[in-house]
Amino acid sequence: MYQLARGDTFARVAQRIAAADGVFLGIQSTRAISNAFYSYLKSSVATCVHRSLLPVGARLRLRSAASENRCGSVPGFACAAHLPVQPADCVDCRAALLHYRQTCRAQLRVAMRTRSIRSLTIMTDTPHLIHITPETHGVELDLVYATDRNFTGKAIYKDAHALLLAPAEARLRKAVELAESAGMKLRIFDAYRPPQAQKVLWDFLPDPTYIAELGRGSNHSRGTALDLTLIDSNGEALDMGTGFDAMIKESEHFHHGLPQHVQRNRLLLLGIMHAAGFTHIPSEWWHYEIPGSRSLPIIDNSESGPLKLM
Repeated sequence: MYQLARGDTFARVAQRIAAADGVFLGIQSTRAISNAFYSYLKSSVATCVHRSLLPVGARLRLRSAASENRCGSVPGFACAAHLPVQPADCVDCRAALLHYRQTCRAQLRVAMRTRSIRSLTIMTDTPHLIHITPETHGVELDLVYATDRNFTGKAIYKDAHALLLAPAEARLRKAVELAESAGMKLRIFDAYRPPQAQKVLWDFLPDPTYIAELGRGSNHSRGTALDLTLIDSNGEALDMGTGFDAMIKESEHFHHGLPQHVQRNRLLLLGIMHAAGFTHIPSEWWHYEIPGSRSLPIIDNSESGPLKLM
């Protein structure tokens, strides 16, 4: 959930909205910036539904400061909150767009003049995890939790699959391009991780410095995080100073005393991933995730999905 301060500009609001890729966006606002949200709705959604940041099947939910009920009780909020998003064909979304322009938008304008918006959420009903493969994404997979080459000493997944939520997958494609431009390739160790697998890791090493607590949940279990490294044109992994999942101080991104070539390699990976839209965590040089991941729900895909547990 993005906390926006009084005086934030529309450009800054729009930039943060874009960073969420329309999968799940929660914004706290004050009356001073409520017009920025209306401007966003008018310029992005009302211009053409399918060209907005919302994926197919998404919906808007607005909550007023005056009500705890979903969509609030301010007239027009419920109407504006369920604007459907159709496939990328203007003809298909014309009816919904016309309805929004004629009714919801006018009512929303009145509501925003009289009440401050407490939150605006954009979400999809069913998170869609995308398969990451060498053939489709140009990456190398070394999914260690499907083997005994991990810190638990045993395989956790029955089958090796790398899965990511759509916004993370789109950023990964960008990271692949950037790595290729540097003559490198990405090697992925882990991506989506079912919450049951996270419990296995926590039971083995209940240390919140390295393993997300069960109550909080891992961003791997949200489909927005991945563990990876860089390999050179010969298929050799760059020296990052430690191995993957080495739960030691030397694994910290900016640990003092590392050799210069190790620092350079870590900064190269960091630069590629940040330029692609990911962010990092201090304790693990291999871990990257999309901004705002904590606002997403945990995805339980271990029973019916392709990633089965041992």
